[in-house]
Amino acid sequence: MGSVVTSFRGGYADLTGYKIGNFVVRSIAGRDRAKAPVWRLMCQKCKREQLLSHSKLTVRLESQFATETLLCQNAACPLSRRDSVHTETLADVHKQERQEQQECQKPWTSEAHRPLHGAAVSPEPA
Repeated sequence: MGSVVTSFRGGYADLTGYKIGNFVVRSIAGRDRAKAPVWRLMCQKCKREQLLSHSKLTVRLESQFATETLLCQNAACPLSRRDSVHTETLADVHKQERQEQQECQKPWTSEAHRPLHGAAVSPEPA
């Protein structure tokens, strides 16, 4: 069984070269007040670099949703926004049902529901 070798810089894992979705960790850009690394990442789509603290980066690396939570800071890049997913709620289902009931209860007033001119109309049973 192979072992994973990780190098460390000042007590922190060296994340240089790691890929996270469409981003690559390029290098250390500096250190924060706690002496933790601040990483320089590059978006593979628009090639813009952005900075991310070590704590934020490691949380994303450990997350199963890393690609969804790491967004590009370039507003023109398609990776700068999440794909909005609309999930149908119970309220949406009830609203749809009410609208369908209201449609069924409306009298036939539209042209689409009137019989064609000259078409035979069967009398309603008494």
